[in-house]
Amino acid sequence: MDFDSLSMENPVIKEIQSLYSRKLYHDVFLKIDSFLACGSNKSLEVLKYLEDLLIPECYDEFSSSELGYNIHALETANLSVKVAKCKKAFSSGSAIKFLSKCLQFIHSSSQKDDKVDFTEATLVLKTNQAILKYESGITEEANSVLKEVEKYLKEKNSNFECVDPELQKQHYFLGMNYYRGDSHSDAGKFLDAALHYLTYTPASDLDGKMQMGMARDIIHAAIYSKDTFNFGKVLFHPIMNSLKGSKHENLLGLLRAFDEGSMVNFDKFKFSLEDDGNKLTSNQMKQLQEKMRLMALMVMCWKLEPNKRIVHFTDIARCCALKENSVEIALMRAMSVGLICGTIDQVKGNVTITSVKPRDINRAGVGALLTKVEGWLDKVEEVKAKIIKQ
Repeated sequence: MDFDSLSMENPVIKEIQSLYSRKLYHDVFLKIDSFLACGSNKSLEVLKYLEDLLIPECYDEFSSSELGYNIHALETANLSVKVAKCKKAFSSGSAIKFLSKCLQFIHSSSQKDDKVDFTEATLVLKTNQAILKYESGITEEANSVLKEVEKYLKEKNSNFECVDPELQKQHYFLGMNYYRGDSHSDAGKFLDAALHYLTYTPASDLDGKMQMGMARDIIHAAIYSKDTFNFGKVLFHPIMNSLKGSKHENLLGLLRAFDEGSMVNFDKFKFSLEDDGNKLTSNQMKQLQEKMRLMALMVMCWKLEPNKRIVHFTDIARCCALKENSVEIALMRAMSVGLICGTIDQVKGNVTITSVKPRDINRAGVGALLTKVEGWLDKVEEVKAKIIKQ
C-alpha cells in the first residue's frame, strides 16, 4: 500500500508525516502516542509506517535532531514498545523482532554520543522484549533482565535519582509473571512484584477478571510466603474489592483471620484455598497452621497493655490452640523471625514481651492504638501524682 492510499484511510498518518517533514519531532511523538492510545485497530501497513518512522533504516548519524536519536532515546523506546504491543496482535515474533531492531538502533546511537545516558531506553526495550518472549514460552532471558533492572533501580534509589515510571511498571510486570511460574515459584518475590506493579497501575485500569485473578494470587502469595507476617498492605488494597460477591470472597475472610490472629476464623475459612478441587496437602496444612499460630501470638502480644507485658504460657496456649508444652517452641520461633522480642522464664512459665513487630492497621486499629496510648498517659499521670505527694 502506497503512502497516498494509507493516508486516505488514516488521515492522522498524513498529519504525522506533515509534522515530521517540518522536523516538529516533539509533536510527532505526541501525535503517534495519541494515535496508538485510541481504541481503533491498526493495520500492518500503518504499523510498518510507524516502525520505519521511529526506527529509520538510514539516518544522519552526525545530526542530533534526527527522530529517535540523542535526546529522544527514552521517548523512542516507550513509543516503540506501544507499536510492538499493537504488532503482537498479529504476531509475537514480529513484535520481538521489531524490539530487537529498536535495541540495535539505540545501541548505535549510544556509541555516537557519550554525553547522553541511553541506559533506561535500553532497559525499557529489554524488559518488554523479555515479557513478549516469556509469554511465547522463551523464558531464559527473563531472570537475567530482572536482575539487570533491579541492580539499576537500586543504584538510582541509593543516589535518590528518578527512574522512568514505565520502566518500573514493566519490570514489576515481568517479575510478577516470572515468579508466578511453577518451575521457579517464589511467593514472597511474586507478592513484592505484584504490589509494586499495582503502585504504577491503578486497579481501575484493569478489567474485572484481571483484578479478581490478581487479588486471588496476591492473597495466596501472602499466606504461603514464609517471610510475610504483615497482611494489612494486602487486605486494605483496593484490588481486594473485586473479590466481594465472587466465589473467592472467602479468601478475604481467611486473610482477615491471619491479620487479626483469629484461630477460629482460620478454621472457618482455611479450605477456601482449595480452588478448583485442589486439596491442601498435609505439609501445606501444617505450614499454614504454624504461620497462623505465629500470627495469633504476635497479635496477642501487640494488644497487651504497656504496663502488662508478662504473659503466662497457659494464656498463649489458649490463644494459639497449642499444648502448653509447645508454647516455648512457638515463642522461640516467633523471636527467630523477628515477630516479638522478650525474655522466657521456664521456671515461672511466662514470657516478658519487650517489643512487637510493627504492623499495618486500619482506622479501627488506629482507634485501639490511641486508646492504649491514652491509658499509658493516664498511668504516667498517676505515677507523677504519687511522686509529687511524696
